[in-house]
Amino acid sequence: AIALASADVYVRTYTDDPATIEQALAYYRINCATFVTQILLIVLGNGMRGSGDFVTPMRVMAVSVLGLSGFGVYVGRFARFNSWDVLTRPRTLLYDIGSTVTVEDTPRAVVVTALLSSFLIVSYVTIEMLTRLDRPAPQT
Repeated sequence: AIALASADVYVRTYTDDPATIEQALAYYRINCATFVTQILLIVLGNGMRGSGDFVTPMRVMAVSVLGLSGFGVYVGRFARFNSWDVLTRPRTLLYDIGSTVTVEDTPRAVVVTALLSSFLIVSYVTIEMLTRLDRPAPQT
């Protein structure tokens, strides 16, 4: 909430150009939505690494990214956006996602996202398991 409230002051610190300020504010507000997740990933991930567990944060990050990638494919396929639209047209992208993924489309969005995410996660797990075949089993 503080980041959203101070967005205008923060952006105006770096430029006076109105067009740049408009785009920077749109990008900053989109990025603010992920601040809590970023903080949790950093704090919890570093805490686990400090305790000697570096694999779990990596797996959580991989599954999160693959899950979001499934939704990204849905947005690209059905809303007809490209990856660079996040930077070049963030307002249009968010508006169209909000209007495209309506209550009627929600089941399709959920099913397509779940299927694509599941496929990506199964592929990731398969590749990870295949890379472990050459390693000797740990001795206890």
